[in-house]
Amino acid sequence: MARGIPPVSWLAAMACTATRVNASSTSKNPASQGLSRWVTTGGLSETPEELRAPRIVNWYDNGAHMIAYPVNDHLTSWAITTQEVESQETWRAMDEDAQQKIRDGPFSQWPYGAGKLVKSGTNIIKYGLYDRPELESWHKGRTVLLGDAAHPTSPHLGQGANQAFEDIYHLVRLLVKYNPEAGEPSTELLSEIFTEYESTRISRTSTLVKRAREQGEIRVVNGVEECKKRNDQLRTTQGPFSEEIYREIMQNPFEVGHSEVSI
Repeated sequence: MARGIPPVSWLAAMACTATRVNASSTSKNPASQGLSRWVTTGGLSETPEELRAPRIVNWYDNGAHMIAYPVNDHLTSWAITTQEVESQETWRAMDEDAQQKIRDGPFSQWPYGAGKLVKSGTNIIKYGLYDRPELESWHKGRTVLLGDAAHPTSPHLGQGANQAFEDIYHLVRLLVKYNPEAGEPSTELLSEIFTEYESTRISRTSTLVKRAREQGEIRVVNGVEECKKRNDQLRTTQGPFSEEIYREIMQNPFEVGHSEVSI
């Protein structure tokens, strides 16, 4: 246990996933924040020969974007984002007939290994993509939010889990800072810790949620001219998909070798 962390007498709430959140229960803004009726269809497949090299691969088309990445030496996870009318979701795999329609559908004809992934897909699921407005506070009493419970995001920056880990780092750092002996913290002390934690994290996570939304809006476009514009952006090293953006994101929460937390 890290020095400064007391026995559990307070609660950190972290959602495992929160791509769909109705903002009316957590924000003054009663509107649900859907991403232009974006829907993701994803599955798991045997890795085809074209994708054996371990890397993330993206494919782009008119009104669609597909991403795939290896989960081990023979399986690849993939997801296709499109724009569709919102429908009820269950977060369970589709029945076999519905899965087979995906396998036999137009995405199965995509080149460069994409179609092979779709044709052999298993555990296929379909779900909406949502984020929610920035919260003014993440804590109440002895309870504090972190991860998707505090800042659910669309997946287009790949920052959902990363930002949860940053939350954890700063929460632990502040517990060590204000309670170095790991005593039973008062509610007043926890409020001080949680308030500083929020002041460090709310602005950064809100910015990244907005940037993830913007990335998605750039990736899934309709029409010849919009697709040309997107493709031109993909070709430039200074565009919205550049490595520079991801290097900047990954510089936090501390420089390598300079963590303020010792385990």
